[in-house]
Amino acid sequence: MKTIEIDDDVFAALARRAHGFGATPNSVLRALLGLESGGQASPRRIISGRSLTAGRQGLSRYLEAFARMYQDHADRFPDLERLLNRSRLYLSQDAQKMMSSGIGVHVRQVQGAPYWLMTTIDNDHKRQVVAEALKFLGYPADAAAEILAGLPESRPRVKPPPM
Repeated sequence: MKTIEIDDDVFAALARRAHGFGATPNSVLRALLGLESGGQASPRRIISGRSLTAGRQGLSRYLEAFARMYQDHADRFPDLERLLNRSRLYLSQDAQKMMSSGIGVHVRQVQGAPYWLMTTIDNDHKRQVVAEALKFLGYPADAAAEILAGLPESRPRVKPPPM
């Protein structure tokens, strides 16, 4: 892999053309030049977990992470659905089936996708679901770590003092 220097405005233009979690300056240039994808990803990612944190609540970040994964890997979501739903329905195209799978189950639709996500799980569990999805879809470990850093952790549960 060769290293080239580019001006900040050129990098900004590449960033504006990036779509999806794994987009890099290299992948944008490959697309612009009509080259097949290949080679190793650049260490400087254009789209990262930091973009999930901008003015969003934890639930919105969770939903956005799946929306972006769907943009990148819509064709693999049926397999992802089977993987995530081994013991409980976390991801499905059938919202009614999910809501009837337990008491007090709430779901939200993944933006731009025909899929629904269970939202009545704590933040730590949401992070586990996202981590499993990222791994299954082949995102590099460093990208997954950065994306997960944009998702909040659950607050420790504090028992009230005895009366």
